[in-house]
Amino acid sequence: DLASGRTLTAWRADERFPMMSTFKVVLCGAVLARVDASDEQLERKIHYRQQDLVYYSPG
Repeated sequence: DLASGRTLTAWRADERFPMMSTFKVVLCGAVLARVDASDEQLERKIHYRQQDLVYYSPG
C-alpha cells in the first residue's frame, strides 16, 4: 500500500527475481526518451564482447 507503506500481501518476498522481459519495456522507453532528447541515435551500433555478457545475476 503506497499510502501507508504496509505490505498487503507477499509471496516469496525475501527472494530476488530477474525482471527478464519486463525490463526490456523499461529499457526501450529509456532509449526512446534519449532519442527524443537528441542524446542518442537509433542507428548507433553498440559493440560488446562475450565476457561482457552476464548469464544470470539477480543480486
